[in-house]
Amino acid sequence: EPTAALVPHEISVEKEFFTTSALCGTCHQGTYDEWRRADMENKKNCQDCHMPEVIRKVTQATGLASRILVGMEEEHTLRRHTFDYGKPDKPEEAVSFAIEWECGEDGCFVEVEVLNKLPHFIPTGDFGFRKGVLTLTAKSGEGKVVSRQGVDLFKEIKTALKPGERRSFRFSAPAETSRVEITLEREGQDEANRVVIGERAFDRDEAD
Repeated sequence: EPTAALVPHEISVEKEFFTTSALCGTCHQGTYDEWRRADMENKKNCQDCHMPEVIRKVTQATGLASRILVGMEEEHTLRRHTFDYGKPDKPEEAVSFAIEWECGEDGCFVEVEVLNKLPHFIPTGDFGFRKGVLTLTAKSGEGKVVSRQGVDLFKEIKTALKPGERRSFRFSAPAETSRVEITLEREGQDEANRVVIGERAFDRDEAD
């Protein structure tokens, strides 16, 4: 709502609509339906996660007269008109990992439990190519990569992680494995637009 001393036009403001996920759902219908059906406590809306906060004036000047009017406006905490789907400031709020080791003379198996804390699928989206990639990288005590394995997640074949879903994935690891690094990413066509959703490292001695 403009805060200048003089407003040159009558303006009808529906502030509530612009702070709801329904605004985003006018185009992103599939993801909005996932969000709407997600039964989660303290569920954030789309703007909370994807539109960064910015302190600025409500209107922007386009000429000399408007610069005078806008100059009299107050600044407010608003949302930037971009759509940020990068790594969250607090990755642990998006996804969490837990593991169990099973080791013998011939090597190890690592059971990776993934919890989707987001109110939509991983990956989500209705347009274009997108997939989730869960990767386990095994390293020796010297830091050398001894194994790397991955699992692809797609909505189309119903392997995407649902909101609030907890799922386990089983990986093998060589006997010399001392540390495993877990990464969950979202990527587009030809590995473009790759985004890290969550990552964590576990040392083998943590299981003792």
